[in-house]
Parts: sequence; C-alpha cells; structure tokens
Amino acid sequence: MPNPKKGENSIEWMKRCMEDTESINSFPDSNQRYVVCKSKWHSNNFSNQKISFDYDGVLSTEKGTNLAIELSKTNIIYIISARSNKDKMMNKATLIGIPSSRVYAMGSNKQKIEKVNSLGINKHYDNNPDVILALGIKGKLFK
Repeated sequence: MPNPKKGENSIEWMKRCMEDTESINSFPDSNQRYVVCKSKWHSNNFSNQKISFDYDGVLSTEKGTNLAIELSKTNIIYIISARSNKDKMMNKATLIGIPSSRVYAMGSNKQKIEKVNSLGINKHYDNNPDVILALGIKGKLFK
C-alpha cells in the first residue's frame, strides 16, 4: 500500500489509495479498502502529536470531551487553561486519561499562549479567537 505524501490532502490521498493496485489486491472489498486507507491517513497525519485543549467552553462541553477522548487514542493530550487553579479540571482530565503533569492552569491567556508554545504543542483547541490568532497555524477555533 502507498503512504501519504507530504503536502497531499485527504481527498487526494483517498483517491490514490483506493485506486492503487496493491491496495485493490490486498483489499478487494472497496468498503474494507476505504477503512484501511482512512486509517492509514489518520495514523500518518494525526498520530503522536501534542494536542492541547482549553478547559472552559471547550473541554467543559460534551463535544470537546468527545474530541479529546478520540484524539487521545493516538496523541498526547494536554489541558492548558487561563484558569488560576487546576483542581476543578482534574475530574475531566481523569475521564480522558490525561495525567496531572499535563494539566496547566496558567492564570491568563497570555501565559496560556506562552505555555502552548514552550511545550511544542502541535494543535491547540480554544474558543477564544484572540488566543487562536496569537497561536497562528497551531490554533484551532472550537465552536
């Protein structure tokens, strides 16, 4: 089976993988081949990244919690919040499987942004557009 190429988007990858002779021979059933191709795309592009979540308005929601649980299967997850105390975030961290050592209560958005950058976070989910703007391409606006 082929591997995703640098700069290739998911649509290009899926088309190439689905039409690849080796993929077809290995997985003649197109539904099975689709699942394998999608899995390979995911593992090549989204595995072992450092991903952080703001707490209020992101992890405090069901949607944010579900996203963190899903991403925690193949990535290293952090909670980085502008809160000044991490105690109330620890129940959610435990639910997701995030150790206390990866939960940060920074006290301000400025310090949160600095922590995201100093930890080498690949993607940070936040509901604050100013934080996202400050983080550039690693910021992901959560709605």
